[in-house]
Amino acid sequence: MKLVLLAAAVAMVHGAAPAQRAAQQLAVESAVQQFGLSLPKAATDFMAVRGKALRSIVVDKSSDADAKSVAFEGATSMMVSADLKAQTLRLSPAAAKLGPDEVQVAWVKYNNTVKKNGWAYLSAATTKDARVSRELKMYAAGFLEGLSSAQQIRDFQHNANMLIASDENRHHAMGNIRAMFNKNINTIVKLGDMKSGSILSDANAPKDAWWKQARYSLVQAWGLLDAYNRQVDQVKGKPMSMVDLMILNSDGETPELEMAYDMEEALLRQSEHDDPSDDDSGKVFLQRKTEHTTHTKPHARKAGRQELRKEEMKTLNEKVWLKIKRADGRCSALVRLTKDNSDLMVGHTTFSDYSEMTRVFKHYDFPLGDGVSQKMTFSSYPGVMGSTDDYYIMDSGVVVTETTISMLTDEPYDKLQDNGTQVPDFMRIMMSNRLAKTATDWVDLMKSSATGTYSSQWMVVDYKGFTPGKPLKNGTLMVIEQAPGVSHISDATTFLQSQGYWGSENRAWFKDVRDAIGSTEATEVHGALFSADKNPRARIFEASAPQVQSLVDMRTEMRRNRYPNEIAHGGANTPDHAIAARGDLDAKYPDPNGAVDAKVTNFCMAKRLMADAISGPTHDTQKPFNWKDANGKQLFPKAPHDGMPDYWNFDWVRMGPSGEAADGGC
Repeated sequence: MKLVLLAAAVAMVHGAAPAQRAAQQLAVESAVQQFGLSLPKAATDFMAVRGKALRSIVVDKSSDADAKSVAFEGATSMMVSADLKAQTLRLSPAAAKLGPDEVQVAWVKYNNTVKKNGWAYLSAATTKDARVSRELKMYAAGFLEGLSSAQQIRDFQHNANMLIASDENRHHAMGNIRAMFNKNINTIVKLGDMKSGSILSDANAPKDAWWKQARYSLVQAWGLLDAYNRQVDQVKGKPMSMVDLMILNSDGETPELEMAYDMEEALLRQSEHDDPSDDDSGKVFLQRKTEHTTHTKPHARKAGRQELRKEEMKTLNEKVWLKIKRADGRCSALVRLTKDNSDLMVGHTTFSDYSEMTRVFKHYDFPLGDGVSQKMTFSSYPGVMGSTDDYYIMDSGVVVTETTISMLTDEPYDKLQDNGTQVPDFMRIMMSNRLAKTATDWVDLMKSSATGTYSSQWMVVDYKGFTPGKPLKNGTLMVIEQAPGVSHISDATTFLQSQGYWGSENRAWFKDVRDAIGSTEATEVHGALFSADKNPRARIFEASAPQVQSLVDMRTEMRRNRYPNEIAHGGANTPDHAIAARGDLDAKYPDPNGAVDAKVTNFCMAKRLMADAISGPTHDTQKPFNWKDANGKQLFPKAPHDGMPDYWNFDWVRMGPSGEAADGGC
């Protein structure tokens, strides 16, 4: 009888005038007895590996077989359905017939075409049906993603962990990093009102929009984790805890986290915070290895830091810069306003270790509340519920990208509070994506949620401010730079309108940020290499960006590497100083590190949540990258590359809500 009345109420909503529909929908939702997500009665240990699954989902044999078949190539579509009467969940092929009491909860399409074009593609969506709570929907969506891409998650985790091990040998930071993420998760549990033994539903979701979205993000992660651990033996992987999954999702910032949470760095930071006589706790350290950590007086520590900083600035050179860039110098980005304001394009090229070229292009369609961005397309990695590149296109008309700011000193990290009251960076980015209606909203959310790490220059384009052929509206391009203890926001629309482009090359632009991270001193001592506007890639953009007038031009620009003939514009004759770096081609210090992709969108494609994307190191004017030589010998035997093809000679692919598309109308 209850379902009959609900059906009548839903019909009433759909038949109502638009002005009445929203209010009636809310009334229907409040009247529904939702199928919610039950939490364990005992508090959860988020550091525990392979704990009991949060929710039982029965996986049918055909879907299990599909998950195995797409491990290395192929496509599958799956769904999770709920039996509202029995309060059970099952996972089956997307085309499976539903029972009389069943409704779809979430569904996923996964197409592993890595061997064909360097990308896998994943599309995940949840129902709007109010009889199922949003928490259960997000858990199911995460479970579907974890099940369908388990092999790729295993490969990505394996490769990423081997890279982390190298940093960990120097910093011994992982214990601190794990403790920090554990605090983050428990903060979400507390402020997301996720009480042990409760049933999460729309009725008891937090009133605060931020913590409501944090709750949804955590249960999505929980679903992915449970599905992966279910498959882990089959894919010969390493079981994960929730903290392990947070680390994997934070892959884009792990080099910085190793630096920020270095064992000695953290101990000294704690000693500063614990010393009530020290009024200089906001000042920080540089290289700490020569400084005593226990009984040094505050004024002596301050003097020692200043001397060490001066010494470190003197020793910066090309070789040291290469190490910094290859560790955390991620990306080139370009926002281009073409001649006569005819088009507005956003391009991004990821710099990373080639060991991390296990790529997935994703589309999420999650209705998570009124006024919340529902659909999002982004470049990503297996098991990662954000981008980490970062490159996002939202149905709000907002497009977001960034380049990481290369930290020349660890001194700013003394400003970290280590209290774990924030959400992990990958989550706050996705939450800002969903909650922001404009570019201005987005940068404000990022400022208020700053963690002190993930130091980056963010470019946020609001296509609602762009009309072809007309001047840009204020707020069309917002820029925020964040580093420990500082967030600088600027409306860069006027700059874009007058200059025609905004380029980003892992250098801070604003003086307060540059002062904080050592860039001002480095430029004074060493010159243009560390400058905001005359560094090698900035000079390339200065000469070439004004020539970009079409999507074809933009694709070429984001893959540009003219080594050894770029010196006229770049000022440095190495393959690392290019818009698309190729560290493997360096004659002195060859290293499988550099540009591993490119993504571009424009006014037409952004409206359709589409982007052109290419995977692998650039081969426009260079030879394609190969892990092996002509005799089959590994060229970089110490670099892990599980799950990857050897030869990287892929072309551009147009990606959107339905996966690979011919042109999508653009």
